[in-house]
Amino acid sequence: MPKPCLVTACLSLTLALVVGLPASAAAQTFSTHVFASAGRYRDSYIVETFRWEDGRWAQDTQHRTFGATLAGGGIEWAGAARLGLLAEGAIIVADAYPNAVGVANLLYRFRDRRDGARLVPFVTGGYARYGNMNGFNGGAGLNVWFGDRVGLRLEGRVSRFTKVWVFSPTEHSQLYEMRLGVVFGRR
Repeated sequence: MPKPCLVTACLSLTLALVVGLPASAAAQTFSTHVFASAGRYRDSYIVETFRWEDGRWAQDTQHRTFGATLAGGGIEWAGAARLGLLAEGAIIVADAYPNAVGVANLLYRFRDRRDGARLVPFVTGGYARYGNMNGFNGGAGLNVWFGDRVGLRLEGRVSRFTKVWVFSPTEHSQLYEMRLGVVFGRR
């Protein structure tokens, strides 16, 4: 679980963004998207071995890599400064086991649809949760708008998750994905 000071900092930043950005409806954009993704999932965990080595019990790190498939959707809001918030949820299947992934991110768009841009590149990053593991994620992508309401979303995303066990070592997992989706919104 994240430390209380980290949670407080994230909540404070979110509140500052929502309150500090212009409240005029004309200065804001809201959109939703659905996506499918293919990628690689890698986990690392420490295996306790029962051999004495150099005055301590030896530990070995094991790595496993699987293909991963995701399907999900999200919502995003951006203000006049092109800075905004993004929330997503997805189902992931890695090693034949389904699980849930959720993210709460900050978003920055390099161009604005309100100015007539059809190609809108963006970066995003923030908190991620995979099953019972917490972590962070970051990515970049491009929305290609075909009209005022529908577009294509291309994105690359990297996530890192950590599980801290009380009586055993920590586990780490990474997820690398390429996404293809459809974005819906209004100018």
